Amino acid sequence: MRTVVVSSSMVPKRNGDRVKTDRRDSLMLARLLFQNLDAAVTAATRGMTTVGYVPTTKRGDYPMNTTSRRLTRAVVISVTLWLTSGVARAQDCQPGFDVAAQPHLAVYLQLVDILYPQLDNLTAGLSQVVDQNSYATFLAQNRQIVATLPGSRMLVTVPDGTVVLDTARPDDPDNMLTVGNSYQHFQQKTVNENHNSRVAVFAAQLYPCGIALESKFSTTTGRTESYLAFRLGNHLDSAGTARISTVAQ
Repeated sequence: MRTVVVSSSMVPKRNGDRVKTDRRDSLMLARLLFQNLDAAVTAATRGMTTVGYVPTTKRGDYPMNTTSRRLTRAVVISVTLWLTSGVARAQDCQPGFDVAAQPHLAVYLQLVDILYPQLDNLTAGLSQVVDQNSYATFLAQNRQIVATLPGSRMLVTVPDGTVVLDTARPDDPDNMLTVGNSYQHFQQKTVNENHNSRVAVFAAQLYPCGIALESKFSTTTGRTESYLAFRLGNHLDSAGTARISTVAQ
């Protein structure tokens, strides 16, 4: 995960603004990040974030001073998700997702860390699914992802919500089952029911930033899960959506 380092003395402030609290500093940094004024990132673990300033080339090569402070839970999840999405404006993302993330913050940050690095490979893999062999390769790729987090689940859809694969379903290459993972099941839409009404899947396609989340009870797994979805490709011209989930905590 990318990281930005900011010296507290180098954070821009309004003239006469001498009030200093962790919360106000956190919100100021978040606003600067959202406005894309400097190369900036947060790396968060258990609510602790190292924040800092990385000089741009036009500012010169300044020494890097590091300060650690506790960010608000909303800021941590907002900065992490907005920056990985490559957009800078709150209105480009699912409304209220930072607030919704707070009760399950640690889980969402873990899911971001697992799924985000895989997006390019998943986009390429989905575009290559044309028969059972290529489908099996793509399914194996998704099962490798969930193997890094026991109890997690991957679901991939095409833009209209048709489910390509669901690791909670059994693999069925010979098409002997009513539902399962195979190219034929995908074509016949029997991997799982259409997911275009699922909040995370729908919102990842709807909003430009391409990220969405929700926590809800799953009728497939019979447990309450936290879901994080990323659009695979460009807004309004994507290959589909990848959604990862695990038990809500």
